[in-house]
Order: sequence, then structure tokens, then C-alpha cells
Amino acid sequence: MEQLNRLVELRTKHHLSKRKLAEAVGVSHTTVMRAENAQRKLSIPQAVAFSNYFGVSVFFTVRQVVWLGSCL
Repeated sequence: MEQLNRLVELRTKHHLSKRKLAEAVGVSHTTVMRAENAQRKLSIPQAVAFSNYFGVSVFFTVRQVVWLGSCL
């Protein structure tokens, strides 16, 4: 089953490149790329930063991108 990647959805909805989003949130563009491709889990501070930038809840941002496991 193919899952919708919330980070990709939010980034494209706001017409942002990976690099522009990374600059706005304060992470590297490779962090954005790897998070979108589920190759990297976001740290809690990173998940909060993305959520604050887009004005959505952390749960909305991470539920399809990564599961933070026991951290939630």
C-alpha cells in the first residue's frame, strides 16, 4: 500500500523546493530529501520545526513520514 508522504504534500502545496524548505526550517536539503524518502527519521525538534513552519500539528506532519516510536 502506497502511503502519502505529508512532508512532500506540504512542501509541494506551498510551492517550495527541498532546498528552500530546508533553509526556512534550518536543516540541510539532504535531511528534507531523506525524510521525504523515508530514509531518515526526523528528530523531535525537526518535526516541531516543520510543523511550526507549515502551521500544522506535529502528528499531522510525522504520521506518514516517520514514526517516532517510543518518543511519542
